[in-house]
Amino acid sequence: MTFVLPDLVVLESAPDAVVIANAAGQIQHVTARMERLFGYSRAELIGGNAEMLISAVDGEGNSVPRGGLFSAPGARSTGAAVELTGRRKDGVEFPVEISVRPIESDGGLTTAAIRDVTDRKRFDQELGDANVQQLRVLNAELVQKINEFETLTAEQEARNQELSRSERETAESLALLETLQSTAPVGFGFVDREFRMRRMNAALAGVNGLPLEEQLDRTVAELAPAQWPRIEPIYRHVLETGEAVVNQEAQDEGPSAPGEIRHWLESYYPVWVKDEVVGVGLVAVDITARQQSDEFGAVVLQNMVQGLIVFDLAGRLTLMNAAAAKMTGWTEDELRGTSLHEAIHYQHADGSEFASEDCPLLSIQTEGRTVRAVEDAFTRKDGSIFPVVYSASPLHSGAAVSGVVITFRDTTEEESARNDARRELNALGWVGRIRDALDEDRFVLYSQPIVPLSTDATPREELLIRMIGQNGHVISPGSFLPVAEKYGQIWEIDKWVIRRAAQLASTGRRVHANLSAASIGNRGLLARIEQELIESGADPGDLVFEITETALMGDLDAGETFGREITDLGCSLALDDFGTGHGSFTYLQRLNIAHLKIDIQFVRDLVSNTVNQHLVKAIVNIAHGFGQQTVAEGVEDGETLALLLEYGVDLAQGFHLGRPQLLGSNAPGLAAGPA
Repeated sequence: MTFVLPDLVVLESAPDAVVIANAAGQIQHVTARMERLFGYSRAELIGGNAEMLISAVDGEGNSVPRGGLFSAPGARSTGAAVELTGRRKDGVEFPVEISVRPIESDGGLTTAAIRDVTDRKRFDQELGDANVQQLRVLNAELVQKINEFETLTAEQEARNQELSRSERETAESLALLETLQSTAPVGFGFVDREFRMRRMNAALAGVNGLPLEEQLDRTVAELAPAQWPRIEPIYRHVLETGEAVVNQEAQDEGPSAPGEIRHWLESYYPVWVKDEVVGVGLVAVDITARQQSDEFGAVVLQNMVQGLIVFDLAGRLTLMNAAAAKMTGWTEDELRGTSLHEAIHYQHADGSEFASEDCPLLSIQTEGRTVRAVEDAFTRKDGSIFPVVYSASPLHSGAAVSGVVITFRDTTEEESARNDARRELNALGWVGRIRDALDEDRFVLYSQPIVPLSTDATPREELLIRMIGQNGHVISPGSFLPVAEKYGQIWEIDKWVIRRAAQLASTGRRVHANLSAASIGNRGLLARIEQELIESGADPGDLVFEITETALMGDLDAGETFGREITDLGCSLALDDFGTGHGSFTYLQRLNIAHLKIDIQFVRDLVSNTVNQHLVKAIVNIAHGFGQQTVAEGVEDGETLALLLEYGVDLAQGFHLGRPQLLGSNAPGLAAGPA
């Protein structure tokens, strides 16, 4: 079959790709548009089977019968378009629309016009999606309208029910009001703008002691002339401003019992008709019994010995009596409305913080139980703490807890008495322990060096007494010496110290021994010292006895006598803890003192405390003026030592210069070492 050139030109100008195939499906001719659409060259397509251009499945994956597409011309005579899936040379598939027409020829040729319908398919899909979306929007709007209609219907029904309920409640309220007005013990009345009593119930009429009918249409000034000057401004205020004035307390003699004072609680309310105040509604409650009860309760409350405090559910104080105010230092006005816990219960007896979540008083509000404490503490306004015993119970309003009531008392004196008793019992226990230590020779001496800082001073040491417990522990003198002084055992201890000091002095060591104030006045003290010096053979000049400045305050005459006599023996006297007493210059004048020991409190922070620096300088100057040497106690660092050297202090002792070391041992197995 051959084609005439004009026919091929017509095919090339067709808007669709065109392929001509014979009855066997072999491609005889293709247009240039066909090449572009499928990506094959003309040479690749001529002679090939046209079915290579059609996919075996459609876009949904269904099988497509491709056989006979270019055969059976009778079936294709209409030229109807068929939608299939095309396949390009690179394997990409795309939707196509194919129109097949037979060609009148001997070879049974067929033309197929193939059109790429990708864009049309996409448009159809987008149009369909848009229609679906539009339908969804319209459906949502319809559902919303239906819901709004149903809501409006429900609201209308609710309004109708509310209206019916309001009408019923109004009728009930009116009936109740009529009942209250006629039967309640509360007085009700209505006064118009001319201050005339237009309506009143029997209870209000009884206040004036006149029949109800005789009081209507009369002015309030006529009915209550004694009260009118007080209440006229109230009526005018309510009429002019439309504001209620409530709970005004009033009192007057009762009409039926002259001389008997009645108490009333009055409230005045504006009565409105549309936008105008047409009068004043009066409510009067007789509170005479309550007032009398309150007055009685107030007298009892303020005369209670125990403190009483009331706080609300928020923990804020609402009431306190005079006893509570006296014990805490706070007034009721100062604490009202503030947190009770934060004001007086925020710390324990030792001063540590007391968290609110742990406060048993606050737990009463939620747990509704009574709490009692025999050992607790409250804090005064000035911050001081005092011990208390308290009982706290919930305050009920009906079945609910509305607050807490606390009653308490200050147990300072009781606590002091208990502490005194405990100390006394403890002291009595120490009496036995001291006695045992004396009998079993369980006292020992420690030695701490006293280092010379000037060329005029000589090395020496202070003897420090310790007691050895039954378990071998070393017991400091502060634990047993006060008890020994109080219960007459100190003389035996001092005799033991004098003997050991004399023995050490006999070896040529210069020692300082401490004597108690109680022994200073003992007539046998000087004789005991002289005897020990003789027996030991010690040089009296090597023995210095130290007495504290505070010890002399009890008996200065005895101290003066002892100082003179001890000097006559050849020993020396040192005044310990100098600067802590109240008559230091008197001691320097009257006592034969060889050494002044500057108290440790002036030395400890000497480097940083300028006041102490001035004091130490002054003590050194005064001592040197009296011909005495100074000893600084408590030297714990080199900086302090340097200042003491600068100030001219003669001797010093402290941990920086040497710690106390055990001298010998009276207790088996006790090793020598620092105390």
